[in-house]
Amino acid sequence: MGIWLKKASHIPLKKIENDMTLTFKTGLLLLISFQSVVFALILFVSKSPKRWSNVFLAVFLLVLGIQMTTLLLEEVTQIFANFICTYGFFYGPLLYLYTLSLVYQDFQNPRRQLLHLAPGMFILIVSFFVPVCSWVAPMIYLSLLAYVFGCYRLIFGYRKVVKQTTSINQSIDLNWLMWAVTMFSGVLFADVFQQILPSSAPAWLSSSVHLAVFILILALVYGMFFRGIRQPQIFMGIEPVQIQEVDWNQSKHEEKKMPDPESEELILRLKQYMEAEQPFLDPSLSINQLSSQVGIPMRKLSQLINQHLEQNFVDFINTYRIQLAKERLANPKDEKETVLEVMYEVGFNSKSSFNTKFKEKIGLTPTEFRNQLIPKK
Repeated sequence: MGIWLKKASHIPLKKIENDMTLTFKTGLLLLISFQSVVFALILFVSKSPKRWSNVFLAVFLLVLGIQMTTLLLEEVTQIFANFICTYGFFYGPLLYLYTLSLVYQDFQNPRRQLLHLAPGMFILIVSFFVPVCSWVAPMIYLSLLAYVFGCYRLIFGYRKVVKQTTSINQSIDLNWLMWAVTMFSGVLFADVFQQILPSSAPAWLSSSVHLAVFILILALVYGMFFRGIRQPQIFMGIEPVQIQEVDWNQSKHEEKKMPDPESEELILRLKQYMEAEQPFLDPSLSINQLSSQVGIPMRKLSQLINQHLEQNFVDFINTYRIQLAKERLANPKDEKETVLEVMYEVGFNSKSSFNTKFKEKIGLTPTEFRNQLIPKK
């Protein structure tokens, strides 16, 4: 029996699973169902700067909780057999909409995006009158794969935009969202594997894969809730103007272009401004803000940094932060000044990011760099 469609539905589970496995599976279904519904209700009433993110995540968990309940009831009655495949048409769109609401800063009016849910609603309504699972089953996996691909595309696109337009390190956010989509992909492929297992496969293999799917689902539920409920506060998203200004054709191996006289003048102005005004001390500095401050159009500024200075925006800003941090560590304000204090004052807001970037530039961590300057007794 798969998650989204039934296989060998007329064979009682007790003939292919022992009592202990059946009891464990029932316990997993109960736990997933209960926790999904509870977490969904918490998300519905939770106040957040990104309300739609919580709504989509809550609906995702609510649908999952309802499906798990349906699977439990299906062991007792076949009344719900017609609906077993309809849930699969909602997970992909909801995960995609959740990702979309996190990635874009101005995701406020999702009326057009809600059309992604239309096929699932249509199939759900039809299933009340006609058994549809037998002929829509292949479409479930095509839909899920398409939306998972769409989620990855959004995440990788976000990563490119952030590196070229924003100085704040948001790798933690990306890692979290990547984890959620990858975990969901794991559930999907485990279920596909379960579906293609031949009937001659050992009973223990079928049973193990079957339980593994539900264990993955339970891990997904807990992970999406406990990390997702606080995600909107730290994951502020990108603006459409940032996407418009990104050089999507930029290559890491692109040859450095020699600046024309006008570009040389602008580069000099930019460097003088960075050294004199130190805008990089602002942890959330964006290319849009720097463009306004230095008086260079955003697209031109991006071109200067990417093509002539051979850096993305994050690296360009961090170069100045690391240089100032190096000076501060070598000449502290007082003996009690800590590495953490220096980190915040030069514009970093993540210790791991600070250590990583500092070591990339200097070859040592901030602590190692400071310690080597201390005279040995």
